[in-house]
Amino acid sequence: LLDCFKALDIETFGVEPAENLSILTSKDHNIINEFFGEIAFKKLQTFHKGYDLITANNVFAHNRELAMFAKTVSKLLSNDGIFVFEVQYLVDLLQNVYFDMIYHEHTSYHHITPLLNVLPEYGLHIFDAELISTHGGSLRVFASRIPTKISSRLSNILVNEKRFFKKGIIYRLDEFMESIQRAKLLIECHLISAHKQGKRIWGYTCPAKATTLISTLSLEVQNMIEFVVDDSEMKQNRFVPGTKIPIYSSNNIPTLEQESVCIVFAWNIIESLLDN
Repeated sequence: LLDCFKALDIETFGVEPAENLSILTSKDHNIINEFFGEIAFKKLQTFHKGYDLITANNVFAHNRELAMFAKTVSKLLSNDGIFVFEVQYLVDLLQNVYFDMIYHEHTSYHHITPLLNVLPEYGLHIFDAELISTHGGSLRVFASRIPTKISSRLSNILVNEKRFFKKGIIYRLDEFMESIQRAKLLIECHLISAHKQGKRIWGYTCPAKATTLISTLSLEVQNMIEFVVDDSEMKQNRFVPGTKIPIYSSNNIPTLEQESVCIVFAWNIIESLLDN
């Protein structure tokens, strides 16, 4: 994203806590190797007192200190600056039973109604939002320091959320739990049937969601998954967390002489995987 702005001759800055990624991106951008907090705030202020655009794509929902995060953004924005962030959308997660999206990095699950009410306490006012396809369904939110009229598409999202949560959020969460149990049974039945037919079972890609999904399955079914293929060198020759399922590279796949069943764990990027 910073590269795109750089190509437009826009001065770019980033906050990256991972040292290896910070080194890689600092070749082309002003990168601060910190978590987004007080230290990063002070360092960013040495460059500029106000920033015209601050983005946080799939970062806001990963942060346990949301109040601090929002306050820091508000203090860094220029008077007419815009804060744009993307989070996985709670409505899509519940409606489509994306329970495998729930894991350690995702510390909060958002929809627009509470954000609209809470963020002003920390100096941010939402004026627009749109639904996007990322991660099976995400919310892109636009906010500023100065309150302004909300957009029609934001109004439409609010109307739909009111309808979706008409019976209350607890009702929807209970419904979600029941749907998870049904999904688990369907997956187990399918894999047990395939295994009885002599088919070998393996997985393709090993994102964090694979761990969540596999952990819901019985030990009997887990043991039917022979291996997972992933081209990340950091994962290869290791195991899916909490299991004995090995992870191989695509260049080191065991020979599959009989018919097999492949579970694509990174289902949210299935189109790009098929292209490759």
